[in-house]
Amino acid sequence: MSLRPMSAKDVQTCVALLAAHPTERHRYGRLLKYLPAAWKNLLRSESMITSVLEDTETTASHPQAFGVSAFVTDEFLKQCRTPHPVWIGTELVRRISRGDSPVLTPKEIRDANSRDGLNLVTWTGLVCPLREEDRTRWVTELTSAFMQEHRGFKLKEAVTQPIEVGVLRVVLNSGALLWQSAEGCYVEAGDVNLNKLIRSPFILGINRELVTLHMGTWASTLFLYNPPRIYFRPAEQRLLRSALKGATDEELSNELRVSLSFIKKTWHSIYERAADTVPDLHLNRTDGNVNQRGKEKKQRVLAYVRNYPEELRPISHSTLIELQAGLRSA
Repeated sequence: MSLRPMSAKDVQTCVALLAAHPTERHRYGRLLKYLPAAWKNLLRSESMITSVLEDTETTASHPQAFGVSAFVTDEFLKQCRTPHPVWIGTELVRRISRGDSPVLTPKEIRDANSRDGLNLVTWTGLVCPLREEDRTRWVTELTSAFMQEHRGFKLKEAVTQPIEVGVLRVVLNSGALLWQSAEGCYVEAGDVNLNKLIRSPFILGINRELVTLHMGTWASTLFLYNPPRIYFRPAEQRLLRSALKGATDEELSNELRVSLSFIKKTWHSIYERAADTVPDLHLNRTDGNVNQRGKEKKQRVLAYVRNYPEELRPISHSTLIELQAGLRSA
């Protein structure tokens, strides 16, 4: 299997997969025709996170399973939790199509991630083959991808609406709670009839406060957050995110559409910034030849950001200036 973000050429295939799923098809109804435009407008931005899976054991070169999430406003999340909740994906499409998008802009994401935190919703979760013999591995891979793509954000609430009872049960067993409008809070699902629950809009989620009561669960790991120490610049973050996938400098140059010399200058900036703030990475060692030192530096930095994904998440420019000024004066 190979995992990658959704591209513009994938959109129609993913929408067709969604339309073939009976639950999703029912939820979207006539609004399904507006979905491709909504996704294409948000692709390649920080506003929407996507993961598509291809089966490398076949000749297929198109997505066979996928998931989509987005960061949304407080107002939209409040709407989702009313006594008459909505299907999240459907309502996102409805509002985007009328020019009233509740999806945060990249600037709003940077500001929220630097301050109070972000609201995360699954737009479309774990759409994959219906054949039982294929489902387990697809769901496992997409769940793992979801965790990788969202770790390190400063979340304050995460909300989802699984499209199948089996996935719904997994999410509940992983620490998510059921929103009860009458009580105005999240509660344990208990002996709720899941087959009945999934027929009409419902909310499963967890917030930062409740996570402390459910530590050690899968859901709680989404809220693990350590303030960044290095504060890489956006160009450095983009390079590191791509490098984590194993790309060479030449491949990074092609993917990021910049010159090879720019890639090398960016690595130099990354090493200098990391060496100044995380001395235990030992980036100033002089033993070994030049090429070997370069490889070791890259391996140490990539290992560090893999363990501390907060370093690769967006931060507001004003916060970056304030923090760097504080580091210089320390």
